[in-house]
Amino acid sequence: MDGGLPARAHRAGVHGRQPGRPVTERGHHRPPLGEPETSRPAHRAALNPETEERTDVSADAVTVSFTRRGRQVVQGLAEGLTDREIAGRIRLTRATVRHHITVASKLVGVRGQAALVNRSYELGLIRPPAREPVPVYVPPQQKELILLLAQSLTEAQIAAKTRRPPSKIRRNTRHLMTSLQANTRAHLVTRAHQYGLLKAVPRTSTVVQT
Repeated sequence: MDGGLPARAHRAGVHGRQPGRPVTERGHHRPPLGEPETSRPAHRAALNPETEERTDVSADAVTVSFTRRGRQVVQGLAEGLTDREIAGRIRLTRATVRHHITVASKLVGVRGQAALVNRSYELGLIRPPAREPVPVYVPPQQKELILLLAQSLTEAQIAAKTRRPPSKIRRNTRHLMTSLQANTRAHLVTRAHQYGLLKAVPRTSTVVQT
């Protein structure tokens, strides 16, 4: 052997191993202790509501999926349907619809139907709403209210956060829903997206795979 290298070192060189860099079961080199691993490129699957059984979104090796039924239920919420109306549309019991809502909410890490719809838009798990061609004027205080309602905060929580009386929060919420022609708070989120009052900024870092 050249230069009198030990047989062990020669074999390591033949198999491509590098000193101080352990090899995983799949043959990939692990970085030395304390050195960060190279992150995987983000991937996002295209949404095809007509053919896909599951909707998958992944980033940094984290994946979120809705089943076909789960997506139909959340889409119904986004359109302003009640659980009874969703059940009638896709021929499920109301209890099953509520179960899908609970599972979907846990999956994306939120509580409340408005937050579920907003988060689903952000992750691309349901169809984005068509934009309204004519803008609508919303005062700054009500724009702030939309952001808080999209988090499914209660009137008491919003009142504490904004230091306004709950009665005013309730009145402004009713006014918003009338102005944007929303049936429910979840539907209000959709209408706000349609008018550009909310933007679906992708958020994936806090979602865990289930």
